[in-house]
Amino acid sequence: MPLEESLDELYRKHPDGFVAARDRLAKDLRAAANRDEADAVRKLRRPSAAAWLLNRTALEAPRELQRFEEASRQLQEAQNAALEGRDRGPGLREAAARERDASRALVEAAEKIAGDAGHPPSARALELVRETLRAAAADPELRERITMGRLEREQSAATLGGAPSGPVKRRARSKNRREATEARRELKQLERELAAAAEREDRLRDRIEQVQKALHDEKARLADAKKETADLRRRVKAAERRARG
Repeated sequence: MPLEESLDELYRKHPDGFVAARDRLAKDLRAAANRDEADAVRKLRRPSAAAWLLNRTALEAPRELQRFEEASRQLQEAQNAALEGRDRGPGLREAAARERDASRALVEAAEKIAGDAGHPPSARALELVRETLRAAAADPELRERITMGRLEREQSAATLGGAPSGPVKRRARSKNRREATEARRELKQLERELAAAAEREDRLRDRIEQVQKALHDEKARLADAKKETADLRRRVKAAERRARG
């Protein structure tokens, strides 16, 4: 199974079973000679209950997730426009209303998915989910982690600190997007290189097995030749004794 799919399965796990599943995955990767990936997986932190709710929902409710992602992005754009004095009217209110509706639908989906999985969420966990979604409306990086289903801890807008506004905020957002794009591009390249290296490893392993088999066969033939030689030497000596009378 590709690593990303294995990680999806890992982050679907309830926090109670996360550590054991993480360690099994790391062990399997190490057994397959993927040492670096095994070490990286071993360092993954167990998600909190609220983070697990969002991760599982991201992986199992893509429609609600996409709606929230679009609404929160539009709300952030409307907030930036308001800060710059370009729009202080209906645009911001409408974007906020869409974001609230999308967030509410995502929380409802999270509650249902968790209940169906046998882990009904507490009221506190659901409130932390709501706070994290509110924080994501102003934090593209957090929004991306939620979208990927790789969140470890809940966050709230209050704990993120004051965010820069205007041009500084746009530059920071643009830099984050560029870095994320470059990181995804690098990841795809590394995945291709990893697949090629694994294929070369398999070919070399097959060649070694063939050589080892051939060597084993040659050793068997050598043992037979030695036996034949020893037998002939005994017969020669016996014949020499008989010839001497």
